[in-house]
Amino acid sequence: MSEQEFELYLKLLSRCLNLTPGQREQIADELRDHLEARLEELAEAGVPREKAVVQALDEFGDAAILAGNFASVARLKRRRFFMRLSLGSVGALTAALLIAYAFWPENRAVRGPEHVVAQEKPSPGPPPAQKPTESKASPSPRPSELRGGLVQGSRPPVVEVCRPVTKKVTDDRIFSGLVQPSQFLQIQSQATGHLRAIHFRPGQAVKRGDLLFEIDPTIYLAEVDKAAAELARSQARLEYARTQFRRVQQSFKAHTVAPEELDKAASECRVAEADDQVARTTLELAKVRLSYTRITAAIDGHISRSSFGVGSLVRAEGSALATIVCLDPVCALINVDETTWFALRKRVRKGEFQGSEIPVDVDLLREGEPVRKALLEFVDDAAFDQGNSTTTSMRVRTPNADSGLVPGLGVHVRYATGKPHSGLLVPATAKAQGSAADGRRTVWVVDDDNRAQFRWVRIAPFPHEGGQLEITEGLKPDEWIACRGNDPHLKEGKQIEPKRVP
Repeated sequence: MSEQEFELYLKLLSRCLNLTPGQREQIADELRDHLEARLEELAEAGVPREKAVVQALDEFGDAAILAGNFASVARLKRRRFFMRLSLGSVGALTAALLIAYAFWPENRAVRGPEHVVAQEKPSPGPPPAQKPTESKASPSPRPSELRGGLVQGSRPPVVEVCRPVTKKVTDDRIFSGLVQPSQFLQIQSQATGHLRAIHFRPGQAVKRGDLLFEIDPTIYLAEVDKAAAELARSQARLEYARTQFRRVQQSFKAHTVAPEELDKAASECRVAEADDQVARTTLELAKVRLSYTRITAAIDGHISRSSFGVGSLVRAEGSALATIVCLDPVCALINVDETTWFALRKRVRKGEFQGSEIPVDVDLLREGEPVRKALLEFVDDAAFDQGNSTTTSMRVRTPNADSGLVPGLGVHVRYATGKPHSGLLVPATAKAQGSAADGRRTVWVVDDDNRAQFRWVRIAPFPHEGGQLEITEGLKPDEWIACRGNDPHLKEGKQIEPKRVP
């Protein structure tokens, strides 16, 4: 290959790969080095110097023919472009510009060589199939190889790496739940009548026994008066029956009356006593019904807006007048799996906790909020949904004197399953795809030569705060690992450019 052919070949590569002048010079140096290396290989194989030069240049001969044909086709297409530009109208000019853009050498980097190769005539020299041994010994570089190896692959991919963090941690389980009031009360009227007064404001904190509603008591006062009159009449009858019984009893002792008269007097006395008891009970019921016209708070809490206004007709056991919720303490229901449930029961039976209440931590899903101490209660010991579910409900109760927890807020409940210890923590994203039958997982470790190495490690079953994973086996604190285990640039033994992150 002459110097002119070599320059033409470089021009072809520059157009195919859109190379800058600096990249073109770099590739020229690479090709010259490759020729020199090829000459040294042929010399070591015992080939004389002159034959070695001819053979090395012959390996690049096809590239020179390809460059010449490519240049001819480019000149032909430029002539067509100028003919269309001179003869076309405004519309034809626009179409010609589009064609020029499509056939411009910079856009012909991939299609041009393939088209030329398809039209190329066989070379008069020996076919490539007659020298397979030489191509296998040291294959000559091709444009595709130069594209991936010298230009695009000249710089290793950048991969973020980090070191494991040694930190004091505690093995725990985290459950999610929603804040609920510890008590919820719907106020319903047990009396029928017109609402006479409302003694609270919506959202007000009320205490047990505070008067909330008054219903018109006129009818119930009349019932009390009627029951009192019936009681007075029954008492008069009872007194008369007792007097008559004493008289008949004296006459019977004097043998002046028959025994039947004594029995009759005794029976009338017992009937009068029963009537008196009924009258007393009726009076008590009337008084209770009268008390229903004054509705008081049964628990401490915050009361909602009333569903009825003053003057509305309220019916007994009708719609709820208002609701009271207790927000100190508050609760949260969580679903606990069978394994955790049995472990909790075992610790309770060993006496590790006072009673059956287990201390836990509750934190809001908000930054800066303090962690609250709470107690975990067994509320549904036999609720595993008849074998259709592997979870049961447990209730968390926590003080809320500052009213920082309101119903509907999401919380995390953290239950410590072990004692504090020193752990090796890595980001959750560092875990790569792949798992073993014994529970091991994989990460990518970067060695001193900045090469990625596949590593099997053992990870604790549950993540810690912030989703960090604890490595219990297979990793050292001074090793660097890839922050993202699913990075497509990571391959076994592949060199990378590490970007260290905290």
